[in-house]
Amino acid sequence: HGNLLVHGAAVGTEGAGLLLVGPGGRGKSTAATTLLRRGFAFAGEDYVAIDPSTRRAFGVYTSVKLLPGDVERHASVRAERLEPAHGRDDKVALLLDETPPGFVEGIQLVAVAASHVTPEATDSQDPGWARVAPATMVAALAPSTLFQTVGFRHTTFAACAHVVKGLPTYAWTPGPLDGAYDERLELHARAILRDALEAA
Repeated sequence: HGNLLVHGAAVGTEGAGLLLVGPGGRGKSTAATTLLRRGFAFAGEDYVAIDPSTRRAFGVYTSVKLLPGDVERHASVRAERLEPAHGRDDKVALLLDETPPGFVEGIQLVAVAASHVTPEATDSQDPGWARVAPATMVAALAPSTLFQTVGFRHTTFAACAHVVKGLPTYAWTPGPLDGAYDERLELHARAILRDALEAA
């Protein structure tokens, strides 16, 4: 219907949405599911559909995919658990209720962020976020989206660039999955959305 199917997650609050992008295994699902538990609006993860003209993101599936070690952190998210398929990415699929609390049909994007969750603390990746050039975000969004796109890849790449253009873009390292991760992630997400709205 003219929407662009992208590899990413869309979450937000107060009508302001954040598109999380990046290659698989960088923590998009962990971040999106954590924010869902923290009361954020959730328009989907893994795949979201975006209206290029309005930059409004829509959920495609009411499911999340997490690494096995991260599933227990989300016990409060009522879902049917499916074990990973042999030879796939070893993630566990959680099929959420048809209308899980916090799930919204669509959300208006105001920012794009490439997140990178680290399993444990490292000296070179202190938690934080910073504005980056839009080209950096296209490089984070386009490859994994194109890899899973059939045909018309030049059109898809142009659409990815169009979605990112004009939105504030951020590199985001929420930090390790320690006891402070959830609270730190929420504080970062709210700060990013606030910064994006002030920049609009």
